[in-house]
Amino acid sequence: ELFFITNFCKIVSGLNPKMAVPFATDFVLLDDNQRWINKVKFPREKIKEFYNSFTKGSTEVEIIEAYSNDYFVDNKFIQTSIYHQKKLESNLLDTIDAEYKTEIEAKRNPTYLTKDESKLVIEKIKQHILDKQYIIPEPVRKRIKFSLKIIDAKNDNILTTSFRGTNISFTVSDLPDEDIDLLIEIRSKTLVYALDNEWGGDAIIIGYGAEIFIYSEDSVKFEYENYCVRLLSRYPNTKEYLKKEPWRAIKYLLADDVKRNNLINKALRNPDKMVDYSDPILGKRDLWLNKSKCDICKACNI
Repeated sequence: ELFFITNFCKIVSGLNPKMAVPFATDFVLLDDNQRWINKVKFPREKIKEFYNSFTKGSTEVEIIEAYSNDYFVDNKFIQTSIYHQKKLESNLLDTIDAEYKTEIEAKRNPTYLTKDESKLVIEKIKQHILDKQYIIPEPVRKRIKFSLKIIDAKNDNILTTSFRGTNISFTVSDLPDEDIDLLIEIRSKTLVYALDNEWGGDAIIIGYGAEIFIYSEDSVKFEYENYCVRLLSRYPNTKEYLKKEPWRAIKYLLADDVKRNNLINKALRNPDKMVDYSDPILGKRDLWLNKSKCDICKACNI
């Protein structure tokens, strides 16, 4: 969160606009095991103060604290959102239980799949993994064994996929094997959406649709969890997208230095040696998942 807000301040101070409107965190998570995330997000009401401290008052950019239904007319900010008054009365996070009572109850009392429905979902996953396994470079793939738990299914709701050995193997059980690299927990609805829609994987990657438990350091170092989540989506890889939309892809890469360099770095990667040529900071997966807050702050200069 500090990394994101610091970059926001860097970009705004560099552009030096009349106004800046941070807006991308207008959501709350309602699953009991995810609600802690609501509390660690950087408070919107403190962004203006943070920006002024960051720039030491050297710019006159107006940081706008906007909420749903607010709008602008001729560069004038019009506050019509009910949340301006609500946050004066209490912390907005304290209203979640009352405002989303029905939704929270639904989260806590899911409708479970029948045995036949569960089998159909698992067979769908197996076929998809068989069809999509090529996205993982073979030297990496042959090291991976992971389990997928469908949390709204009962009994035999864990599918374990092993790429180790000569051929891919699947087992279905109530418990994950002890030697897996990672465990992914996900609802069937989210999973099926990801499998059925080209960009449906966003429900997992961006939408907090799964929890991933990592058991081996290699999982972090060599992106096992990234590959395994992609196995549960229909994202086109770079080659596929270049074939499908060649002119759009080329235009995009020509206009975006970061994406272009990232593509070149991936092309230079030697999968046999599994060498990582990615961005020196953002590409340090070990930094984000294994290091301390102080280590991250030093590496990111925040």
